[in-house]
Amino acid sequence: MQLQFTDDIPCVSNVHITARNPSGEIVAERTGHNVFTLQGRNWIRNLVAAYGYIGLPNGNAHHNIIAPGTFRNAVINYRPRYVGFGVGGTLQNWSSVGPNAQTESVYVDHLERPIAISNSAWLQELLPQGTPLPADISDPLYDADGMFYPTDRISRYRCILQQTDLSHTPTPGYEDRNPYSLQVPMSEIGLFTGETGNNTKPGGPDPGTGPALGMIAYHTFTTIPKTRSLTFEVVWDLRF
Repeated sequence: MQLQFTDDIPCVSNVHITARNPSGEIVAERTGHNVFTLQGRNWIRNLVAAYGYIGLPNGNAHHNIIAPGTFRNAVINYRPRYVGFGVGGTLQNWSSVGPNAQTESVYVDHLERPIAISNSAWLQELLPQGTPLPADISDPLYDADGMFYPTDRISRYRCILQQTDLSHTPTPGYEDRNPYSLQVPMSEIGLFTGETGNNTKPGGPDPGTGPALGMIAYHTFTTIPKTRSLTFEVVWDLRF
């Protein structure tokens, strides 16, 4: 007799992008579910793996032998750390950008047409999270307003784009980072772990482009032009 378990623990994510003018008024919003990529699913698997293992019996030629009682490092310890932006995806509606083929699919492994935050960074770092509620309020990392943990089963990630972020004219030699200068038609976004670095290009249309290291989720949306008169807030929820 075979015992089967059918209890699924879904991981659902929502993205909310808000553009504001200098007076703080909302001028554009986009909200939607993103896709958790295969790389992201593999990341969850590795993240929840047991911390270590006891040494294998002597004579096992297929594994490194470690002393009994010794624990090995966890498979990975990367956490969500960056957000990347681009002008790709099939929801891009500016004809000047050109054809875009990338849809929200688990097989997506990079941004189709990434745009750099600045001359020195391709990715924007997330704001730091505090201790989840409820917690010891004497903890200096206590998240008093619950901003990053709206409920017991949601982890919220936030980042802010200032007026000059994305909307910049690259210096000579950095032209590939932003061919749109001060008006960037944003239409795709990715969530990245610390496995990558903030100045690593997250893919793109270049021949031979491989997977973007650390990209665990992807979302496309109808175009929002990012200019220097706007700031952007991204709120990305992972719900369990």
